[in-house]
Amino acid sequence: MRRPVIGISGNLTPIENDGVFTGNLRQYIHTDYTSSVEKAGGIPLLLPVSADPDVIRAHAALCDAIILSGGADVDPVLYGEEGIQGQGYSMREIDTYDLRLLKEALRCKKPVLGICKGMQIINICFGGTLYQDIPSQRERCIKHTQNTERYNGTHRIRIRDGSLLAEILPDGTFVNSWHHQAVKAVPGQLTVTATASDGIVEALEYMEDGQFILGVQWHPEMMASCGNEEQLGIFRELVKRSIL
Repeated sequence: MRRPVIGISGNLTPIENDGVFTGNLRQYIHTDYTSSVEKAGGIPLLLPVSADPDVIRAHAALCDAIILSGGADVDPVLYGEEGIQGQGYSMREIDTYDLRLLKEALRCKKPVLGICKGMQIINICFGGTLYQDIPSQRERCIKHTQNTERYNGTHRIRIRDGSLLAEILPDGTFVNSWHHQAVKAVPGQLTVTATASDGIVEALEYMEDGQFILGVQWHPEMMASCGNEEQLGIFRELVKRSIL
Protein backbone atom coordinates (compact mmCIF):
# COMPACT_ATOMS: atom_id res chain seq x y z
CA MET A 1 0.00 0.00 0.00
CA ARG A 2 1.23 3.49 -0.85
CA ARG A 3 2.38 5.46 2.17
CA PRO A 4 0.71 8.89 2.12
CA VAL A 5 2.59 12.14 2.67
CA ILE A 6 1.42 13.91 5.83
CA GLY A 7 2.42 17.57 5.94
CA ILE A 8 3.09 19.01 9.41
CA SER A 9 2.91 22.78 9.81
CA GLY A 10 6.13 24.18 11.21
CA ASN A 11 6.94 26.75 13.86
CA LEU A 12 9.44 29.58 14.12
CA THR A 13 11.68 30.29 17.09
CA PRO A 14 14.46 32.85 17.57
CA ILE A 15 17.89 31.30 18.14
CA GLU A 16 19.49 32.36 21.42
CA ASN A 17 23.10 32.19 22.61
CA ASP A 18 24.45 30.54 19.45
CA GLY A 19 27.27 32.80 18.33
CA VAL A 20 26.85 34.31 14.88
CA PHE A 21 23.44 32.60 14.51
CA THR A 22 21.92 34.35 17.55
CA GLY A 23 18.76 36.21 16.56
CA ASN A 24 18.07 34.13 13.45
CA LEU A 25 14.72 32.38 13.14
CA ARG A 26 14.68 28.59 13.09
CA GLN A 27 11.96 26.48 11.44
CA TYR A 28 11.13 23.37 13.45
CA ILE A 29 8.71 20.65 14.49
CA HIS A 30 9.06 18.28 17.44
CA THR A 31 10.05 14.72 16.62
CA ASP A 32 6.98 13.34 18.43
CA TYR A 33 4.97 14.45 15.37
CA THR A 34 7.20 12.77 12.81
CA SER A 35 7.53 9.61 14.90
CA SER A 36 3.74 9.28 15.29
CA VAL A 37 3.12 9.79 11.58
CA GLU A 38 5.72 7.15 10.69
CA LYS A 39 4.30 4.66 13.20
CA ALA A 40 0.85 5.22 11.71
CA GLY A 41 2.10 4.40 8.22
CA GLY A 42 2.55 7.89 6.79
CA ILE A 43 5.53 9.85 5.52
CA PRO A 44 6.01 13.07 7.55
CA LEU A 45 6.93 16.29 5.76
CA LEU A 46 7.83 19.54 7.52
CA LEU A 47 5.95 22.49 6.01
CA PRO A 48 7.97 25.63 6.78
CA VAL A 49 6.11 28.83 7.62
CA SER A 50 5.64 31.02 4.55
CA ALA A 51 3.79 34.19 3.58
CA ASP A 52 3.87 33.39 -0.14
CA PRO A 53 0.41 32.27 -1.39
CA ASP A 54 1.96 30.19 -4.19
CA VAL A 55 4.16 28.37 -1.68
CA ILE A 56 1.20 27.69 0.61
CA ARG A 57 -0.83 26.29 -2.28
CA ALA A 58 2.12 24.09 -3.20
CA HIS A 59 2.43 22.87 0.40
CA ALA A 60 -1.18 21.67 0.36
CA ALA A 61 -0.79 20.13 -3.09
CA LEU A 62 2.31 18.16 -2.05
CA CYS A 63 0.51 16.44 0.81
CA ASP A 64 -2.22 13.84 1.14
CA ALA A 65 -3.19 15.24 4.55
CA ILE A 66 -2.22 18.09 6.87
CA ILE A 67 -1.40 18.26 10.58
CA LEU A 68 -1.66 21.71 12.17
CA SER A 69 0.84 21.45 14.99
CA GLY A 70 0.83 23.02 18.44
CA GLY A 71 2.84 26.06 19.41
CA ALA A 72 2.69 29.44 21.13
CA ASP A 73 -0.48 31.43 21.78
CA VAL A 74 -2.69 32.54 18.90
CA ASP A 75 -2.65 36.28 18.18
CA PRO A 76 -6.05 37.55 19.45
CA VAL A 77 -6.19 40.17 16.68
CA LEU A 78 -6.94 37.28 14.31
CA TYR A 79 -10.27 36.65 16.06
CA GLY A 80 -11.12 40.30 16.63
CA GLU A 81 -9.92 40.82 20.20
CA GLU A 82 -7.30 42.83 22.04
CA GLY A 83 -4.85 40.97 24.25
CA ILE A 84 -5.58 40.61 27.96
CA GLN A 85 -2.95 40.40 30.70
CA GLY A 86 -2.84 36.59 30.56
CA GLN A 87 -2.22 36.42 26.79
CA GLY A 88 1.19 34.88 26.14
CA TYR A 89 3.78 35.16 23.39
CA SER A 90 2.47 34.86 19.85
CA MET A 91 3.88 35.30 16.36
CA ARG A 92 1.28 36.43 13.85
CA GLU A 93 3.29 35.13 10.90
CA ILE A 94 2.88 31.55 12.13
CA ASP A 95 -0.84 31.92 12.83
CA THR A 96 -1.51 33.53 9.45
CA TYR A 97 0.35 30.73 7.69
CA ASP A 98 -1.64 28.07 9.56
CA LEU A 99 -4.94 29.76 8.68
CA ARG A 100 -4.03 30.05 5.01
CA LEU A 101 -2.81 26.46 4.90
CA LEU A 102 -6.05 25.25 6.47
CA LYS A 103 -8.15 27.23 3.99
CA GLU A 104 -6.18 25.71 1.13
CA ALA A 105 -6.65 22.22 2.60
CA LEU A 106 -10.39 22.91 2.79
CA ARG A 107 -10.45 24.05 -0.82
CA CYS A 108 -8.65 20.87 -1.90
CA LYS A 109 -10.64 18.67 0.52
CA LYS A 110 -7.46 17.38 2.15
CA PRO A 111 -7.90 15.67 5.56
CA VAL A 112 -6.75 17.81 8.49
CA LEU A 113 -5.76 17.02 12.07
CA GLY A 114 -5.35 20.02 14.37
CA ILE A 115 -3.41 19.47 17.60
CA CYS A 116 -3.65 21.85 20.59
CA LYS A 117 -3.09 25.27 18.97
CA GLY A 118 -3.95 23.58 15.68
CA MET A 119 -7.49 22.92 16.94
CA GLN A 120 -7.76 26.54 18.04
CA ILE A 121 -6.73 27.61 14.53
CA ILE A 122 -9.53 25.45 13.10
CA ASN A 123 -12.04 27.14 15.38
CA ILE A 124 -10.85 30.62 14.40
CA CYS A 125 -10.86 29.75 10.69
CA PHE A 126 -14.58 28.94 10.90
CA GLY A 127 -15.33 32.14 12.85
CA GLY A 128 -14.91 31.08 16.47
CA THR A 129 -13.03 32.66 19.37
CA LEU A 130 -10.69 31.59 22.19
CA TYR A 131 -10.21 31.97 25.89
CA GLN A 132 -6.92 33.87 25.93
CA ASP A 133 -6.09 32.61 29.42
CA ILE A 134 -8.18 29.89 31.06
CA PRO A 135 -7.24 30.59 34.72
CA SER A 136 -8.22 34.27 34.54
CA GLN A 137 -11.29 33.84 32.33
CA ARG A 138 -12.89 30.69 33.73
CA GLU A 139 -13.81 29.76 37.29
CA ARG A 140 -13.28 26.36 38.92
CA CYS A 141 -11.08 24.90 36.22
CA ILE A 142 -8.94 21.81 36.43
CA LYS A 143 -5.22 22.02 35.73
CA HIS A 144 -4.57 22.25 31.99
CA THR A 145 -0.79 22.70 32.07
CA GLN A 146 0.58 19.55 33.64
CA ASN A 147 3.81 19.14 35.60
CA THR A 148 4.60 15.56 34.69
CA GLU A 149 5.97 13.58 31.76
CA ARG A 150 4.48 14.45 28.38
CA TYR A 151 3.27 10.90 27.71
CA ASN A 152 1.14 10.71 30.90
CA GLY A 153 -2.56 11.51 30.79
CA THR A 154 -3.65 13.81 33.63
CA HIS A 155 -7.37 14.40 33.09
CA ARG A 156 -10.31 12.58 31.56
CA ILE A 157 -12.35 13.60 28.53
CA ARG A 158 -16.01 12.88 27.91
CA ILE A 159 -16.52 11.86 24.27
CA ARG A 160 -19.74 12.43 22.38
CA ASP A 161 -21.57 9.28 21.28
CA GLY A 162 -21.66 8.79 17.53
CA SER A 163 -18.63 10.97 16.87
CA LEU A 164 -15.57 9.93 14.91
CA LEU A 165 -13.48 10.33 18.05
CA ALA A 166 -15.74 7.82 19.83
CA GLU A 167 -14.70 5.25 17.22
CA ILE A 168 -11.03 5.82 18.09
CA LEU A 169 -10.94 6.37 21.87
CA PRO A 170 -13.13 5.12 24.73
CA ASP A 171 -15.15 7.61 26.75
CA GLY A 172 -13.26 8.65 29.88
CA THR A 173 -9.83 8.41 28.24
CA PHE A 174 -7.07 10.20 30.15
CA VAL A 175 -5.22 12.75 28.02
CA ASN A 176 -2.23 14.99 28.61
CA SER A 177 -2.60 18.76 28.83
CA TRP A 178 -0.24 21.58 27.82
CA HIS A 179 -2.29 24.74 27.22
CA HIS A 180 -3.65 27.85 28.90
CA GLN A 181 -5.76 28.95 25.91
CA ALA A 182 -8.88 27.11 24.75
CA VAL A 183 -11.78 27.19 22.33
CA LYS A 184 -14.52 29.58 23.49
CA ALA A 185 -17.33 30.39 21.01
CA VAL A 186 -17.76 27.49 18.58
CA PRO A 187 -19.23 28.25 15.13
CA GLY A 188 -22.19 26.22 13.90
CA GLN A 189 -20.23 24.35 11.23
CA LEU A 190 -18.12 22.62 13.89
CA THR A 191 -19.26 19.96 16.34
CA VAL A 192 -17.86 19.69 19.86
CA THR A 193 -17.11 15.99 20.34
CA ALA A 194 -15.18 15.94 23.62
CA THR A 195 -14.93 18.09 26.75
CA ALA A 196 -12.98 18.07 30.01
CA SER A 197 -14.79 17.84 33.34
CA ASP A 198 -14.71 21.64 33.64
CA GLY A 199 -16.37 22.11 30.26
CA ILE A 200 -13.26 23.08 28.31
CA VAL A 201 -13.57 21.91 24.68
CA GLU A 202 -11.19 19.01 24.02
CA ALA A 203 -12.20 17.98 20.48
CA LEU A 204 -13.93 19.44 17.42
CA GLU A 205 -15.03 17.75 14.20
CA TYR A 206 -16.11 18.89 10.74
CA MET A 207 -17.35 16.23 8.35
CA GLU A 208 -19.42 18.14 5.80
CA ASP A 209 -19.10 17.83 2.02
CA GLY A 210 -16.77 14.85 2.28
CA GLN A 211 -14.21 16.86 4.25
CA PHE A 212 -12.43 15.32 7.26
CA ILE A 213 -11.27 17.73 9.96
CA LEU A 214 -10.53 16.64 13.51
CA GLY A 215 -9.14 18.93 16.20
CA VAL A 216 -7.92 17.79 19.63
CA GLN A 217 -6.76 20.01 22.45
CA TRP A 218 -4.29 17.56 23.96
CA HIS A 219 -1.05 16.25 22.40
CA PRO A 220 -1.65 12.71 21.10
CA GLU A 221 1.73 12.75 19.35
CA MET A 222 3.52 12.94 22.71
CA MET A 223 1.64 9.87 23.92
CA ALA A 224 1.66 7.91 20.64
CA SER A 225 5.38 8.31 20.07
CA CYS A 226 5.97 6.77 23.51
CA GLY A 227 3.91 3.66 22.82
CA ASN A 228 0.29 4.63 23.50
CA GLU A 229 -1.63 2.59 20.91
CA GLU A 230 -4.98 4.27 21.58
CA GLN A 231 -3.56 7.71 20.82
CA LEU A 232 -1.74 6.35 17.78
CA GLY A 233 -5.20 5.50 16.47
CA ILE A 234 -5.78 9.21 15.81
CA PHE A 235 -2.85 9.27 13.39
CA ARG A 236 -3.88 5.97 11.83
CA GLU A 237 -7.30 7.44 11.12
CA LEU A 238 -5.70 10.47 9.45
CA VAL A 239 -3.50 8.21 7.32
CA LYS A 240 -6.51 6.07 6.36
CA ARG A 241 -8.54 9.13 5.38
CA SER A 242 -5.67 10.49 3.31
CA ILE A 243 -5.70 7.56 0.88
CA LEU A 244 -9.46 7.09 0.49
